[in-house]
Amino acid sequence: MVEDNTGKGIIEKLEELDIVVDKLCNKVAKKAEGKKNSHLHLLIETGVIEDMRKEAQRQDISLAEWCRKKLKEDAQLDRIERKIDGLTPR
Repeated sequence: MVEDNTGKGIIEKLEELDIVVDKLCNKVAKKAEGKKNSHLHLLIETGVIEDMRKEAQRQDISLAEWCRKKLKEDAQLDRIERKIDGLTPR
């Protein structure tokens, strides 16, 4: 069988390859995000949750995403405690 080496054939092959690369990139991106299948239930004062919603909206992200970011980032108190621990002799 003779392969189509015309410009049109090459462009079609490149378009097919582009689709495959996009699919692979999407799979990698989804794996990198991690699964979000755990739930955490909290009771929070109405004023606090409204402040959280406003901050999430200001950052143009969902409240859930804002909460995930806050849970992942290093808390200021933890950083202070580590600095103090580094200053005290053992």
